[in-house]
Amino acid sequence: FTVVPARRVHAQGHGYPDWIPASPKPPKRGGTFTRASAWDPPVLDPRLTNSVGLSQITALVYNRLVRFPFSDEAANTTDLTLKGDLAESWKMSDDGTSWTFNLRKGVKWQNVAPVSGREFTSADVVCTIQRSQTLAGAVAKNLVDIVSSMDTPDPYTVVFHLKTAFAGFDQS
Repeated sequence: FTVVPARRVHAQGHGYPDWIPASPKPPKRGGTFTRASAWDPPVLDPRLTNSVGLSQITALVYNRLVRFPFSDEAANTTDLTLKGDLAESWKMSDDGTSWTFNLRKGVKWQNVAPVSGREFTSADVVCTIQRSQTLAGAVAKNLVDIVSSMDTPDPYTVVFHLKTAFAGFDQS
């Protein structure tokens, strides 16, 4: 997967780029993905920046446990009902201090080293959160620092134990 800066087309009379129409060609695996953006991301690691340019790219190439609906899934323009992405279901404990996420089975990493197409598991979720907790300069550190511990009862379940109740943890 390669991200290349898109060609900017300026409309006459103003400095804003016009949209380049979508290609009529059918998608294919491999090759180059071109995405028009007015912003260049400073880095491609979403843990290190909140830039608009990065958000536009990461929304297309990274998965989360849950996500907001795409426009064709939403009931209306104000529908922010969470959808499962890597998680197929999730629930909060009665006291709001633990969250259990059940992962989708059969999700595979890309077929390159070091993950080499292996299945995504609860251990990967734990590794990601632990890395974010220890990463100097992580922009969302406050969101992962609320996690006091995590359990992986099986490869498809991860339980987050929080330092304090947080009803919006599933949106973080």
